[in-house]
Amino acid sequence: METIEFFKLQLSIFLRVWPYVQLTWWAWFPPLLGWGAWEMWKLYLKVRYFSRLKWVLLEVRIPKEIAKPPQAMEQIFAGLHSAFRNFDFEEKYWQGLQTDYFSFEIVSIGGTLHFYIYTPTDYRNLVQSLVYAQYPESEVREVEDYMTTLPSNIPNDEWNLFGTEFKLAKQDAYPIRTYKDFLIEDISLKEEARKVDPLSAVAEVMANIKPHEYIFIQFLSRPTGDDWKKEGEELIAKLAGRDVLKPKSGIFGFGSYDRFELGEISKIFGSGETPEKPKKDQKSLDMLMARLTPGETEVIKAIERNISKIGYETILRFTYIGRTGDFSMMNFAAMQGCLRQFNTINLNSFKSQSKAMTTAKWYNPWKARVKLKRKRLYYKHFRLRNPFTRMRLLKSKPFVFNIEELATVYHYPGGTVGALTTQRIEAKRGEPPRELPI
Repeated sequence: METIEFFKLQLSIFLRVWPYVQLTWWAWFPPLLGWGAWEMWKLYLKVRYFSRLKWVLLEVRIPKEIAKPPQAMEQIFAGLHSAFRNFDFEEKYWQGLQTDYFSFEIVSIGGTLHFYIYTPTDYRNLVQSLVYAQYPESEVREVEDYMTTLPSNIPNDEWNLFGTEFKLAKQDAYPIRTYKDFLIEDISLKEEARKVDPLSAVAEVMANIKPHEYIFIQFLSRPTGDDWKKEGEELIAKLAGRDVLKPKSGIFGFGSYDRFELGEISKIFGSGETPEKPKKDQKSLDMLMARLTPGETEVIKAIERNISKIGYETILRFTYIGRTGDFSMMNFAAMQGCLRQFNTINLNSFKSQSKAMTTAKWYNPWKARVKLKRKRLYYKHFRLRNPFTRMRLLKSKPFVFNIEELATVYHYPGGTVGALTTQRIEAKRGEPPRELPI
């Protein structure tokens, strides 16, 4: 009965509004139609571009005695940032060119950890060169995609899955706790023993699963420009109590004189005189900074340090698959606990992204059906390593990580992480002796 009353209410509202729709359709329908066509064209260009790409899955295996800090991974991300490109209007909206992305993956198959990089084939040599430059004793090889070993119709009677994406609780400019904060300040210890690897807890959780369980962590990462840095600078100005100059809105973005210096405008129109710019009152700025508490000052310094490095637009995706009899949501709870080590109260933290989760609202009368549909849609795009874009049921929310943050959550663990949990090579890579006869 409640459902019938609900639909009756909706119908009565529609009947009241419909006469106004008939009278004004000519004013709003053509622009709406044009906007819809433009969005469909952009989506078509993006789908066409990425459907033509060829991909390769590379597994990175490291020796047991490796002692490389996460800074090495940071240099790899810095090198891969060369994939970022600025496109002009024709390249972007006619040719459909896009900035390529990579998938950095930590996978546990029955308790054995693997580290993968899923990359377009054009970047294969670059990825291998960057990894060997920082980890010369590692092994990088092309492997068969592990997705092919999984059933194609999960969930089913035998297998179940849970998946979600994580987002940042605050703006991108606020940093998470990075590897530089994971250090035991005891100089009496050897350097390797002083390190606290941020991935230790994650590796232990992923290593302690049953043989018929799988845990996947994917970082779908795409190099980004400096727009997020400008947003961070505006945030710093706001926190410091300074005035933030934003362009006034005009028709299609024009008609705003705040975007130009008055001197430049006078030059354009031939007056030749350039008025002096008002000088900033340094005393007032110093007084504003002096009024900040030590905690507020530390937050501003952390944001400044964060936006000083190049960034990646990132989607953090967690997927757990297991046989129906062994399936346990405690694995997701444990992973949430592991991610809390990167959280800080005054800066940034991870939280679940409900719009990209394989569940449904408790009050939804079709909860079971919606949940099943979301799981199937999630699994399909998880296998393809696609973000959830322009979907009704699932929606990704990318955030920007700088290369230090990205290296914190994805790097190749050293000796402080249990060697038996990670797929490693038994011996170092080396060149044959030069005097060896051929």
